[in-house]
Formats: sequence, structure tokens, C-alpha cells
Amino acid sequence: MEARGLAALAPEELQSMRLDGELTPLHTANDVGYVPVDEPFTGTIRAMSIGTGVPVTGVLERETAAWVHDGLAPPPCIEIAVPRGHRRHTVEPGRRYREVAVPHEHRVLLGTVHVTTLARTLADLARGETPLARVRALYRMSGSRPELLDEAVAILTGRHGSRSGRARLTRLAGTCR
Repeated sequence: MEARGLAALAPEELQSMRLDGELTPLHTANDVGYVPVDEPFTGTIRAMSIGTGVPVTGVLERETAAWVHDGLAPPPCIEIAVPRGHRRHTVEPGRRYREVAVPHEHRVLLGTVHVTTLARTLADLARGETPLARVRALYRMSGSRPELLDEAVAILTGRHGSRSGRARLTRLAGTCR
């Protein structure tokens, strides 16, 4: 069974398949997703495994998007950007919603889940408090393409934290090129 079809199964069926050795659990924050044991562990699989319950207008972002893209470090919580006025008013453990507009050109559709592009993810991580080593790991896993850093710098222009983000990306370029 493909991972895409797992969302339609009842929790009891998923548990039974896991006990039979057909699925492996994928733990991220407080969410538990399942992946078929014979399925390649791709970005699409990672996005779909945690994308259950993400609003149609939602976009996985920041460290969650980094994990979807590179599979290295599971995020401490699932970070979801939603358009202004679409914020969830209920608390969902392990999920953090932010009201922020993510332009279509800064999104990629993986399976049925929108995720910020590599460049947008690098820009978001660089301007935040994410350790530079984590930003470097994402950049290296993406092939260390200089044009990707240039695109991330362009995305930062005019945004909060853009000065520090550009400085961090410049430092990253010096150590990875």
C-alpha cells in the first residue's frame, strides 16, 4: 500500500499493519505517521506522513519544511503557515500555526501537501534562530547550488530579519562554495 492511501485507514487498521510489520512509525513532535516498510523515504512521503490535518490553505514551513526536504532532523513541532484570517483557534499539541502569506512561487506541492520551496525554507531558517549548522546541512543536502543561496537572499529582501539572514547566508556561502 502506498503512503498516500494510509490516511484513509482507521487507527486500528494502521496499528494492525504496524504490528504485522508492514508499516514503520514515523514520529515527529506529538504526531505519529506511518510509512510502508518498502516505500522509499522521500520528501513527498515525509510531507504526506505529517500532512494529515493540515488545512488545504496551509503550508509546511521552517524546520518542518527543512525536514521534509532533507530528512535529517525531525522538527520539534509541526510548523504550518496559513493565510491571514485562517488561524486555528483550538490548541493542537505538537503543531504551531502562523498567519503569514506564502506566495505561490514560494511553495511546492509534495503529494497533497504544500511545503515552502528550498529557497524559501533556507531564507526562513537563516533569518530565524535556527543554528547555522542546520541551515548548512539543508543547503548541502540540496546540492550546494549557489543559485539557491542567491534566490534565498532575494526572498529575504524587505522582510523582518533580512539583514541578519543575509549575513548568515553570506557566511554559509563562504564555507560551502
